[in-house]
Amino acid sequence: MMANSGVKGEVGQAALLQADDLRYEALLGHDAAKLADLLDDDFVYVHSSGLKERKDSFVGGIASGRVVYNGVDLGEREVWVDDRTATICGDVILHLAIGGEARVLDITFLSVWVRSQEGWVLRSWASVPRRKVAAEVSLSEFARHALGTVATTTVAQQLSEHGIHNVVMSGLHPTRPDDRMVGSAYTLRYVPMREDVSAKQEPGSLNAQQRAVEEIGSGQVLVIDARGLSDAGTIGDIFSLRVHMRGGAGVVTDGALRDTPAVADLPIPVYHKGSHAAVVGELHHPLETNVPIACGGTLVMPGDIIVGDGEGVVVVPSEMAEDIARSAWEQHVREEYILEKVRGGESLRGLYPLPADRMTDYEAWRLGNSWASTDAGSSTPMI
Repeated sequence: MMANSGVKGEVGQAALLQADDLRYEALLGHDAAKLADLLDDDFVYVHSSGLKERKDSFVGGIASGRVVYNGVDLGEREVWVDDRTATICGDVILHLAIGGEARVLDITFLSVWVRSQEGWVLRSWASVPRRKVAAEVSLSEFARHALGTVATTTVAQQLSEHGIHNVVMSGLHPTRPDDRMVGSAYTLRYVPMREDVSAKQEPGSLNAQQRAVEEIGSGQVLVIDARGLSDAGTIGDIFSLRVHMRGGAGVVTDGALRDTPAVADLPIPVYHKGSHAAVVGELHHPLETNVPIACGGTLVMPGDIIVGDGEGVVVVPSEMAEDIARSAWEQHVREEYILEKVRGGESLRGLYPLPADRMTDYEAWRLGNSWASTDAGSSTPMI
């Protein structure tokens, strides 16, 4: 923790942290009255989604049971104190239920406190999702080449053989079927549009969709949870171009595209369920980023490796990516050998699946094809 120097600062810091602790106790105890006493009359709460809430609404959610705090994992807090105002920032994981739906929010927050005659009261509290997993995922050169070469069918088969089955997104189509896509997932969650919720966004602030295209990093894939609905667009040419300009590896949505012909002309692969001219706000409200989502019937965690080709999109758990890349490459090379033999007129009998008595010939063939090494060379024949 940090505070300004001197006894007065140290005393102020202790009282401030005591007030902050009491606020968390009030939240966990569902004590709306105690919570209200700790909030300034002009209190503003800015959610990690960008929505803004005033004191009456925030306290009312606790009092009614609409919002229930079940746990708080609080990290180290940094504190700055002067005579009349103070700030606290840090990281916290909130376990709560909103409208009966369990949620876990991993966020970075900044709170502003003011000193009243009764003590410290909270003037404002704002947070953003903590960026960690998606930014930290990296692939070896071998894994990136292998996953960018083998078919998604091969990747899906290897995941199944490793015990992970529901990994293929359903019903999506590529704008650039000849392109390959490999990158870590930057997730964006849409919920059904409700005008009163959308109206709470701070004027001039970025909604979750706008924030996503401004934050996505090089090599990441923007993956949008549109609940499988294609009755309004979820992203168009301008936002897709912004993803490309920031170095994004692709866009995946289980909803509809707007400006589909223009998006197809962009030098970035985009996977979508359909096309629709209506704007996103007709059906969807962009709620939050870098949270677990569903897309095309699969679970996508921030940082998962997203692999796409002309057939579709497969989700690879990030911690398994290197192993899956290696086993998928081995399958790919074996099948290239088999395809070459079939092209030469051989029967599949005693060839596919490759039996043990063909392994000597296979290994000799592999040694004669440098691209087939376990280092995943840069050139490989087309399957």
